[in-house]
This record gives sequence, structure tokens and C-alpha cells, in this order.
Amino acid sequence: MRLHRLATTVTVVGIALITVAGSSAATVSVPTGIAPAGVSAEAKRSATIPCTTPRGEKATFSWGPPARTTVGIAYRNPCTHTVKATLRLKARNGRVKVPCYGFAAERRGVLKIAGYSLTKLTRGC
Repeated sequence: MRLHRLATTVTVVGIALITVAGSSAATVSVPTGIAPAGVSAEAKRSATIPCTTPRGEKATFSWGPPARTTVGIAYRNPCTHTVKATLRLKARNGRVKVPCYGFAAERRGVLKIAGYSLTKLTRGC
């Protein structure tokens, strides 16, 4: 594994990089239950929705952990049509909101929703 990729993975998971011995090996401090080779499911979440046209393409979505009070959903829609997705949003007080959003064709961006965390993203409305 390349050092840059390991350092990026370590930073995302929240583990401190301790020492670097040589150009290809690193020593890390790993809390119990966390694997340094992968990113925790709590660290970042993602979903894909297949396009009707062009075939084989997928709209991709990613967002941060559910503990946040404002969610930022990064999306990329290579489809030639608007992709609709239902979002399951949860507020700190436990209130649940389930809106439907349309993501424009051949666009990418970030949808920010204040006061909620995203727990699930599904295809359609």
C-alpha cells in the first residue's frame, strides 16, 4: 500500500500517524476494533443509483457520518435524465423527515441540508 493512500485512510478514520520507517512502511496507533486498511462505515457513507440512459452509468452520492447536525451530500449524475432520490433525514430531537430530491442531468455538486443528518438514501420518490 502506498504511503499517501495509507496516510489518507488514516486521516479519514481519525487515527494519528506516528512514524514512517522507509518509503513504504508506516507504524500507526490503532484503537481496538478499527482496521487501518479500510475506512469505517461510520466515517463515510455512499449510494449509487443506476441510469436509465446511458446504460452502465450510475449516479453516485456520498455523505458524512450521521452524528453531524448539517449534512452535505456530494453527488455526481452522469445520466442524461434527472435522478430522483428519497432522503431519510433525522434531526437531533429524533424528528424524521423524508423528502424527495431531483438531481439534474449531467451535473455534480453538493446538496447541504441544515439541522439534519442523513441516515438513508434510496432510489425514486
